[in-house]
Amino acid sequence: MRTHLTASMMTVSICFSISSCSNDASTSQEYQNACYGEPLLTIEQRNQALEDGYTINQQYKCIDLNSYRAMQEAQAQREAARSPEALAQKKAEDEAHDARNAQQRQIRQAEKDAKRALRYELRLVEINTASTAELAKVCSIREETAEKIVKERINGGQFKDWVDVMHRVIALSSAQNVLYASTCGLVVNGASFDGVPANEEKAQMIFQQYLR
Repeated sequence: MRTHLTASMMTVSICFSISSCSNDASTSQEYQNACYGEPLLTIEQRNQALEDGYTINQQYKCIDLNSYRAMQEAQAQREAARSPEALAQKKAEDEAHDARNAQQRQIRQAEKDAKRALRYELRLVEINTASTAELAKVCSIREETAEKIVKERINGGQFKDWVDVMHRVIALSSAQNVLYASTCGLVVNGASFDGVPANEEKAQMIFQQYLR
């Protein structure tokens, strides 16, 4: 009987001691600085806290205070975003954004229309005598290509024929580029590329293509 009573008293004493320690820990300054709420004593409580999006402080087995504050701030932001004022502001911003996009589309369309309205002035341009600026006016010849033509002409002498041009000017080494240049008015010693005379209608199409 005495043994049983002693064991019971020890059990009560241990339980009281554990409860007291737990309460002491949760009221300590260190705990208050690290945790929100009471300690999570069971696995179920800790799992629920994790599912709710909180982080568990492993030292005190509680909801981490910074985690709680972050969740509260996020919740406050969500609620603020759903307020009538915030919704009205969002609507105004969306409308302003749509208006800017519409204006930009109109500007781009106006630029396209303006380019389509431009006409290419077809004229014959002699590759052996034309300046860089004159060569660059041939609709299929870029300014850098015009500069290379003049430089090659100075260093290697005048071009004999179209074959010579294709060998010495890389940008005009492909058949398509030569056909375009001839169609747009480039001539070598007064001659267009064989079978491809200057053509105003086709030159206009090439001109529009290079404007894009």
